[in-house]
Amino acid sequence: MVSKRKPIHLNRVEKVVDYIHQNLDKALSVNDLADISCWSRWQLQRVFQEQTNHNLAQYVREQKLSRAAEQLLNSMTKIADLALVFGFNSENSFSRAFKQQFGVSPRQYRVSGKLSGIRLPLTNSADLPLDQAATQVVRIENQPQRTYYGVYGPIDTLYATNPQFSDQVANIWGTFTRTVLKQSDKPCAHYYGIIDTLHLLPNTQVLYWAASDDEQFSTHPDLESIVVPEQSYAVVTHLGPTSTLPQTLKWVLNVWLPQSGYIGKEGFEIERYPRDYDVSSPHAHMDFWLPIEKMALS
Repeated sequence: MVSKRKPIHLNRVEKVVDYIHQNLDKALSVNDLADISCWSRWQLQRVFQEQTNHNLAQYVREQKLSRAAEQLLNSMTKIADLALVFGFNSENSFSRAFKQQFGVSPRQYRVSGKLSGIRLPLTNSADLPLDQAATQVVRIENQPQRTYYGVYGPIDTLYATNPQFSDQVANIWGTFTRTVLKQSDKPCAHYYGIIDTLHLLPNTQVLYWAASDDEQFSTHPDLESIVVPEQSYAVVTHLGPTSTLPQTLKWVLNVWLPQSGYIGKEGFEIERYPRDYDVSSPHAHMDFWLPIEKMALS
């Protein structure tokens, strides 16, 4: 019988993560966290990186700034006071760190009124494929309206009786590759799979697009365009071959979402692939963007 007991090192990492989120108002140096974990500073950083795929000090800073960003939009707390609440020495040091993470100053972020760039706390993801990290950071992003250019076709959903979406998606990407990529003047940084859940088709199917947002394709005679409206997304990174992507999607929908404080929305789900993505590589990574909105308080 295989034991379901968690490895000791994973229990320790979870203990450190819990401590971080209960004490974001403190400085939280790596030395302090090492004492909590009962490891040396070097051991903690190494195991934390190995188990979560995140740098410890960077994770702490991202969480502090993410919670501060939420408070910028949900309260009128002064920026100088927020800096002190989250353990920064001054408003200037807080503002510098904030701009590095979000690309705008705390004041500009508050004026925008949009929750974007947020890193949610590490989530235990034991239900994910074995070659994924033991924990997963989901981030919240607001994406403005964007136009994509590509080809499309119907695919089965996860909930079809006998889903054949892997072959269907591969065929659509094959068409896109043959008609576009070999003729393009320059490679794109990313390519996108877009799932339209607004317009459900018979037989538990949806429309799937293989596309690019690069303007060089806007006049391509064999491509059609799709406009994806502004939307907030939960963004999850999938590690490993595409054959295990359905397992990650089921974790997002069935495990993470119900306990997240967000609800899923009908809209356009987005898969973002780097241009050198290898569908069979255990080291491949891509991002899945799930349309969401904040759950209303009852």
